[in-house]
Amino acid sequence: MRASGASAPGKAVLIGEYAVLEGAPAVAMALDRRARVGLASGNGPGHAVRSLNSGARARFGPMPGGGLAWQDGDAQAFALVEHVWQAVRPEPRGSLVLTLDTRAFYDPVTGAKLGFGSSAALAVALAAALAGEAAPEPVREAARRAHMAFQGGRGSGVDIATAAHGGVVGYRRESAQVEHLPWPAGLEVCLLWSGRAADTPAAIDRLARARAEAAPALASLVAAAEAAYRGWARGAAEALEALSAWAGALFRFARDCRLDVFGAGHEALYDEASRRGLVYKPCGAGAGDTGAAFARDRGALDAFAAWAAQRGFARVAASLEARGVTLESQAV
Repeated sequence: MRASGASAPGKAVLIGEYAVLEGAPAVAMALDRRARVGLASGNGPGHAVRSLNSGARARFGPMPGGGLAWQDGDAQAFALVEHVWQAVRPEPRGSLVLTLDTRAFYDPVTGAKLGFGSSAALAVALAAALAGEAAPEPVREAARRAHMAFQGGRGSGVDIATAAHGGVVGYRRESAQVEHLPWPAGLEVCLLWSGRAADTPAAIDRLARARAEAAPALASLVAAAEAAYRGWARGAAEALEALSAWAGALFRFARDCRLDVFGAGHEALYDEASRRGLVYKPCGAGAGDTGAAFARDRGALDAFAAWAAQRGFARVAASLEARGVTLESQAV
């Protein structure tokens, strides 16, 4: 059966972790791991939703205030659906069947999340599917509101912006400003999965509790993010230098604030990359999930990835995705 739907890419944050929460710029790349939403006509009262990743199913109906009345199934598994529905306020003709697919964001062996922003990509794809449009800005705004509510007010919005626009995104939280950035010619990157999923909301909460003591370290991190942002688009050599400075600033910040950003084996890769003249850093909150290694020499990067594999870091088959949110037909 064919149905309408939408998809949106995941992301890897390259510059600006934690600092973006303080108004500093972030740089993120969209990845060709996409969240997909299928939208088909139903044949019963109310609407239905199912997840291809977890197998969960539920039925629901809209309430006058914009919320959803869940009739059966695992409603808690679909909390994001309710937030997106409230943000978009669709008025479908007849009943709908929503099919959610975020399987590309999970490790196929362990089932753990890779840390590529699955919930943000799903929020963007679902907003586009329900609205029937893929214009990045209105879709991003609806998805941003929904995802912020879903996360309890946490997060910067860089993952939503990247999923909506695709490519390389420069982003500031306070203005929600998006700048489309080039990929520096000659800069090579590979993503490495630590084998352990991270808890991003918990990391943000730990930082919030230590905010008073972390103020000097945060100020230094913000300055480093601003400098790295300026260096990104000046060519491969300058971008690599900017990434190296940023990775060092992030490492010092994590150490000074006693945050486990470089845990789960990331510190060993950071040290080894520096020894080899490469750059390595965790992406996002760290303490697991995925990291990124950068070099101008593909052979050197391949050798480093092989070294990392011996220490339990698997190379992830993911690359830069130019497309942001897209309407498309889905097989359901």
